[in-house]
Amino acid sequence: MKRWIAAAIFSALCGMLLCACNLSVSDSEGPAKQSSDTDSVRQDGNGEDIAGVTLEDQLAWSDSILEARFVYEEDHGTYQLYYFEPVDQLRGRIDGPQFAVRYVCRAVELTESGPRGERAPYGFKAGREYLLILERFVSVTQPEDYYYIVGNLQYEKPDAAGDGMDTYQALRSEIVEIAEGIPLQSPPYTGKAYIQSDDPAEIAAGSDYVVKAKVAESSGGNELNDTEWFFCEITEVYKSWGVPPEGKAEIIFPSGAVSPGGEYILLLTYPDNEWPSDLPAPFYIMSSKNSIYQPDDPVVGEILRAAEQDA
Repeated sequence: MKRWIAAAIFSALCGMLLCACNLSVSDSEGPAKQSSDTDSVRQDGNGEDIAGVTLEDQLAWSDSILEARFVYEEDHGTYQLYYFEPVDQLRGRIDGPQFAVRYVCRAVELTESGPRGERAPYGFKAGREYLLILERFVSVTQPEDYYYIVGNLQYEKPDAAGDGMDTYQALRSEIVEIAEGIPLQSPPYTGKAYIQSDDPAEIAAGSDYVVKAKVAESSGGNELNDTEWFFCEITEVYKSWGVPPEGKAEIIFPSGAVSPGGEYILLLTYPDNEWPSDLPAPFYIMSSKNSIYQPDDPVVGEILRAAEQDA
């Protein structure tokens, strides 16, 4: 498969529907406001506008609607992370005391200190609460799940009673009412689910493929997602779901996890939540965050026994 086609598929499968949106907040002294194009524009992963999108469309794309308190932000050059504490969950579910909203820069400049992108068009203030409409993104290569703001749907909650609070509460009620008639997307996230375990046998049992592979040459990378792509020579297949990987297969690794020329035992899966059993995958990804082993690792015997029992 051509490299650009594989990249396009991976971007789509990983839900790179990056909703980098224009600022939409309320003034604490006045009514909650949103920009005039909320009902007609959504931005795709390349920062291009998608016309004709309604509020209902954007709510259908969301996994979570909640009020949350802004805590702090981190600038990673090509993207920024905004951390919030959940206050009142209105739709969906976010576990844990904090979660991260990600903004991906559409224009990146290479500087002496590394890549730098434009600042997100958000005006979040520490300690203030916001109504957020979010899309969850899941990836085995990331340290944590994170969220994108869908469309223009984020509003600052006024801190005092008055016209501004009345307008905000009316808007909140309207969004909740509309969302009640829209099923959550299934599964309730974008991306590829992975096995959340550090038990090698459990991971092997749940993996679609267990192989021995020698890393050949690089086929590219994705700095945004902290990944490296390699062509790998498959030398042994211990377990395979459907068509087994063979010959030189393209595999996506977390950055720095493997080296060209190295040989590894890999626990893999296909790049979508569903895949036809009669088709070879265009490329492969790790089945968990603990899916790469040296052939002489003492746990490999346990992995191969589990793979054989589940094959």
